[in-house]
Amino acid sequence: MAKANRETKARKMLWRQLREDRNNYKKYYDAYDKVKDTNPEEAISLKKK
Repeated sequence: MAKANRETKARKMLWRQLREDRNNYKKYYDAYDKVKDTNPEEAISLKKK
């Protein structure tokens, strides 16, 4: 029983990490799209991060 519980916890942590990564990725690309047309230099510096 303890093993199954541990696996569930690990799976939940993985999914949380994936969700956070996806949200950060979306935020980054929204910011990139905003500055892409108006300020190419800033867009390039954003992309390098």
